[in-house]
Amino acid sequence: MLEADIASIPVEGNATVCLKDDRASVRGQVYIEECKASDVMEKFLTAYIPSLRDISTDAIISLDAQCNGDYIYSDGTLPEFKARISIPEAEVRHKDINNKLKVRLEAFTDNSAEGHKIRVGIDTLTLKCDGLDFRASGNTPDIIEEDPLICLHGDFDADLAELRSFLPDTLDMEASGTLKAHLLGDFRLSQMDIYSFSKAQIEGRMEGKDIMLRM
Repeated sequence: MLEADIASIPVEGNATVCLKDDRASVRGQVYIEECKASDVMEKFLTAYIPSLRDISTDAIISLDAQCNGDYIYSDGTLPEFKARISIPEAEVRHKDINNKLKVRLEAFTDNSAEGHKIRVGIDTLTLKCDGLDFRASGNTPDIIEEDPLICLHGDFDADLAELRSFLPDTLDMEASGTLKAHLLGDFRLSQMDIYSFSKAQIEGRMEGKDIMLRM
């Protein structure tokens, strides 16, 4: 049984390891139950990123990781594993911005014996505030391949008049109207630059209504 506090993150787990001539058999579990993101920020992260002192949140992070299988010395084959991270809907605030952001995340990683692939994905990512509703999901079938494929699905709805509250009054800007957008497709990591992005297999649609911007 393991109990540890790592950078203000309470970690618990247990494992059994059996060493053999050609492999190590591993069976175990590591989990984090309802860790307060504010504790991690206050006691650890702000020492490296001082600007985080301006941000507050009530986010709770949970993690469950399991491993069951053999690590083979000769070719580096990993034992089967899976993990999930969960952040139920939480508020994030910045001291200089009145508009509060609501965030939710459900993500995972696992591997497959076939081809030694490691998959990473997001089942649900939502960002909400006054004037914006963003939703996304996606995955990478093999994060360790030379040029990973990234599959993405996203939508957002925006009200420009409400989003105006994020901008300082000194900009003297007026905005109104609505935007809706949908994005679906996949691309390679190497295609994330202006010279290669046209090769990505992505399609999208954006619809605007009664848009007005004035400065």
